[in-house]
Amino acid sequence: MLNYVYKPMKKILLAAPGTGKTTRVKKDFLSTVQDLKSVLVLSFTNATIGDLLKSFAKDNISIDERNCMTLHSYALRINHRSEMHVLNTFEEKVIAKYAGLLGVEMDLLCEMLNSITYDQMITSFLEFAKTNPAYLKEKIGQIELLIVDEFQDFNEPEQALVHLISEYADDTLILGDDDQCIYDFKDATSDGIVALYNEPTVENIEHPNICYRCPDVVVEKSKNLLSHNIKRVQKDWHPNKIEGEIVFEQKLNASETASWVVDEIKAIKGSTPDATILLLTPVKFAIENILEKLTTAELTYINFFGETLDFETYKKIWRLRLIYGKYKLLNLILIVECSDLNDYRRGKFRKVLKRHITSNFSFESMKTEIVEFVGADMMSKVDAQPDFDQLLTTEEWSSLAPIIEKVDADTPEKKLERIDKYVNPPVVFDPTAVNIMSIHKSKGLEATHVFIVGMVDGILPRKTDGIDSLEMQRRLLFVGMTRAKKKLFLVSTVRWDGKHVHQLGRDRFTPTRAGSRYFNAQTSPFINELKL
Repeated sequence: MLNYVYKPMKKILLAAPGTGKTTRVKKDFLSTVQDLKSVLVLSFTNATIGDLLKSFAKDNISIDERNCMTLHSYALRINHRSEMHVLNTFEEKVIAKYAGLLGVEMDLLCEMLNSITYDQMITSFLEFAKTNPAYLKEKIGQIELLIVDEFQDFNEPEQALVHLISEYADDTLILGDDDQCIYDFKDATSDGIVALYNEPTVENIEHPNICYRCPDVVVEKSKNLLSHNIKRVQKDWHPNKIEGEIVFEQKLNASETASWVVDEIKAIKGSTPDATILLLTPVKFAIENILEKLTTAELTYINFFGETLDFETYKKIWRLRLIYGKYKLLNLILIVECSDLNDYRRGKFRKVLKRHITSNFSFESMKTEIVEFVGADMMSKVDAQPDFDQLLTTEEWSSLAPIIEKVDADTPEKKLERIDKYVNPPVVFDPTAVNIMSIHKSKGLEATHVFIVGMVDGILPRKTDGIDSLEMQRRLLFVGMTRAKKKLFLVSTVRWDGKHVHQLGRDRFTPTRAGSRYFNAQTSPFINELKL
């Protein structure tokens, strides 16, 4: 853990899900602020920020996108290395792949390409801040009230950035719940929020912790589950006389599971047309058969697993960035990697990069060698710099015009650098449909009826690497369970296809017979811990 110096004006509200943290903030904190423009609200996901903005708008609280945003967006705002291209998730994967192929460190290759990952940007900024207080004071300004929601979702450098920002705030309110820390894959741990809660100079805000969302039975059984975790803050979480039900069901195979789930959904929609439905799973393959049967049953569903980068659009963006932007070598690599070149020509391209990497690693130095990889027409546009608006009227680029029109910038280069947030608008929860997603993705959502499939040992929990991993997976189930407002379905399937089992590790699965492609699983031990 990094060593923080906590300011006396820092407060923390540690509260369980569905207990009205946002309502409390509006009533007891925002109501005392003289100028709401001096408030800064930060959180981890766009979904959480969207909910906060809706809540503020509902109560006519004048906080908007200018001072309520993700930490990622705020970091971009105060970034001291604005000359660097910040890689999106896919771009980062491509450059990491090329770092390995070219035999150079990822940080060095990024530097050579004038690019930076989000994590690199945060770490670099923290180092920069140590010796540049005047820059920070100008960029951050004075904040009357800093509100940080879902603090446990940030990793250590992100939490360090939050603490740094708080030094410029008159008052800081940290919101979160260590029991909902589930982003271990991005190195988020509950240690930071627990340390903050236990710090004597930080004021703990008392909270009734009454659950206004979940049925009493979900509260009771969730508490049973969490009682098995050792590394947590012991906190009250009270039921609120809300009626509901938990149903546990086990089926032999994926087909039977899908039929049962879809029949239940049809029954729910038939009896309660305005019911909202979440279908959650820790692994994507667990819902393959369910998707097929939902389609056959003509039930509307939104598949959040379908969220992927729009490659066709990005191919055009990267090509335009090659023409008009300054990160030409970066965009060249992205274009070639996502092209239809065969393996031989891709390999040839990498040899060109490798030959230049130790001497003159630049687009200009390779210009004569790379025509065959992007085409003569493309290279002629790079040289000629055709009129941007005119180019967007041509067939090849016209589909980008409506997107680029949304970007507020005065040059083609700046427009193309700021286009990311307009390319892939997030899939939105549909209250009239079956919403299918990972448990991670469900954070912050709620529905009257929630299905969690894949409740078997080896999937939830998956193979564990010690107590920390097991405790995180309990928290993951807890987050999924507490999305339910009325009825929760926990579904276990006995038999699984070997192609899926091999992705997970076979130690928790048993072959149905020697040489069979199918494996049997046992119900998740978490079911017993719930004490259903």
